[in-house]
Amino acid sequence: MTGRVVVTGSAGLLGRRIVERFAADGWTVVGVDAAPPRGDEPGVAERLAVDLSAVADLAGPFAGADAVVHAAAIPDLGRGVPEADVLAHNVAATSHVLFGAAAAGVRRVVSVSSQSVLGLSRGPDLVPPVRLPIDEDHPCRPRDGYALSKRMGEEIAALVAVRHGVAVASLRLPVVWDPDGFAAHVAKRLGDPAQAARSNWAYVDARDAASGVFLAATRPFDGHRVFNIAAARAFCDEPLDRLVLHHYGPIPSTLDLDGNPALFSPDRARREIGFAPRFEWTPAGIRDTHTEISP
Repeated sequence: MTGRVVVTGSAGLLGRRIVERFAADGWTVVGVDAAPPRGDEPGVAERLAVDLSAVADLAGPFAGADAVVHAAAIPDLGRGVPEADVLAHNVAATSHVLFGAAAAGVRRVVSVSSQSVLGLSRGPDLVPPVRLPIDEDHPCRPRDGYALSKRMGEEIAALVAVRHGVAVASLRLPVVWDPDGFAAHVAKRLGDPAQAARSNWAYVDARDAASGVFLAATRPFDGHRVFNIAAARAFCDEPLDRLVLHHYGPIPSTLDLDGNPALFSPDRARREIGFAPRFEWTPAGIRDTHTEISP
């Protein structure tokens, strides 16, 4: 299957990988981003500069698209943008994209959400999960404006799916790591054990995240579906059972922690859309499970 896909946030870290994935499969990619282009954008056949939070009528840009991928957002707090503005911007952009796609007759939308909707990974203190594994039915308790914007985005997605018959996938991503930043990503996670615990030792390689987006855009499903997209194993340098007990205490679990499996579970995505994460990060390197260790 090939077609025409519109990718919002196409110039971002994840957006570039999403463009790359669709283009590699022969899709025509229309990139939408508020940022001005930074030279060539490989894989982008057409580029539109749009502030999605300010432009409500997107039926024109989306006309003729077989799928829309919404990856644009103010990615988190701490970037000099007031929290209320992060919330307002992201909710407006998501609303405009989802309703605009429906108005344009697009039948498949993938909206990038976040692990932060659970309320576990963000905030000043550690909040343990209520049970393990952490699946898509785990209670959501957003604790900041960014997390709330993503949770509201999921509700907008559900509304559009019901009202307009669009198949919409909301993909909950943990921290997205790109190989270009290997040393910095690893040092930050290993240097902050508390944040590692808040994040459930979860991450996803940007290339695997893009594959999850591609599968959600191309595999059959109806209505609104929420999928965790994450690495198959936790990123940690100690046995996970010891870390869980130390940071969370005893909690209900049906998960065998031998081998450090993902607490933030991508099993639904594996079952329903065939998601199979390929890249496994270790402190020593990135293991391509199809080949060997790469730096």
